[in-house]
Amino acid sequence: MGEYLPVVDYPTAAYLPQTAPPLVQPDSCDVFPDGQAGKLPICGVFPPPAIAISLVVTQCAAPGCNQFVAQPQPPMTIVGGGFGDFPNGLPFIGTSNYLEITDTTQNWDAGYGSDSCTVAISSWASNRIQLVANVNQNGACPLAGGDQLTVKVWNPQTMAVATATVTVSPN
Repeated sequence: MGEYLPVVDYPTAAYLPQTAPPLVQPDSCDVFPDGQAGKLPICGVFPPPAIAISLVVTQCAAPGCNQFVAQPQPPMTIVGGGFGDFPNGLPFIGTSNYLEITDTTQNWDAGYGSDSCTVAISSWASNRIQLVANVNQNGACPLAGGDQLTVKVWNPQTMAVATATVTVSPN
């Protein structure tokens, strides 16, 4: 390719205004829109996708496993869309106002508000959340085959909620 020298064109100081113009000017919306930016040739902002959960699974020994298996501290994956961006920083351990796991069979909650059992969230993307539920250990938040779990995810930006129900398989 040979020698390369970038060419830069910049204005001299005499042509710059004394004060910077405001980023938001009159007759503008005064708020930056929420949503995904469009790419050429379709410019603009697209509304965020509707929040939905399509699958909730744990790790298990069987190849191709797509179940929620009873185990201490189950590593979970929540698949769907419209989850938004997690505002509390990652990795996150504790409870938040954006994720709740409820065992309706044994009557406990984890990961939400002031729940006694927490979650450890390792990744939160708009279509996939990976976490470890700190349950089924030392008698706190017991988890057994046949239990019904309800998983709720709130989009932190819109507070829209998605819900999924799974039946726990025995390990």
